Amino acid sequence: MKNDKMISFFKQHYSKRLKRALKNRGYMNSEILKKQYKERFLKYINNADFGSNNERFTSYLNIYSGLAAYELLLENGFSKQDGIAIYDYMCRPLRRVASLAYRVADLLPNGFVISANSVKEDMVGAKSICWETEVIEDSEQRFEYRITKCLYFDVCNAHGYPEFTKVFCTHDRYAYEVLHRHAKFIRYSAIGEGGNCCHDVFVKVK
Repeated sequence: MKNDKMISFFKQHYSKRLKRALKNRGYMNSEILKKQYKERFLKYINNADFGSNNERFTSYLNIYSGLAAYELLLENGFSKQDGIAIYDYMCRPLRRVASLAYRVADLLPNGFVISANSVKEDMVGAKSICWETEVIEDSEQRFEYRITKCLYFDVCNAHGYPEFTKVFCTHDRYAYEVLHRHAKFIRYSAIGEGGNCCHDVFVKVK
């Protein structure tokens, strides 16, 4: 039931944003693409392997809510640059929510711990099957890690669009780069941005 509600929310939210983005660009067939988007998104989600305990569910929601739109846009004559720009518009409200959450966390004295723990949970919790990770330092002052294998890149690459992975790297930047009061986020490299790994660090600000 919970999965169904989240799938329905993502389908409705992103399809409306897609249609609005296309109308803003004067595209005449926005309603047709909206319908096709819903169908493709559901097809991918219905065929996805979420894992024995739905470990990959939220990751696949994020991936296919974007990838379905990107594929359709390219198939209908849009450039890769336009496809990414339209997706950026589609996910702007949810990015703002994530950014706000970390702005609030950064106001708290334990903002560094909250921010670092949010990533640690993904690395060691149920979603850990989505990545291969290596912790370089986990101290009171610094949390540094590498991701050497990423489900987001693997899925985009399997569909023939590895370049689309960078939009998910952008999600991280919107969320974490607002930190400055009690924590700071530094990204040295990202697989989706051409690196051979994702190499990030959260530093406690004194």
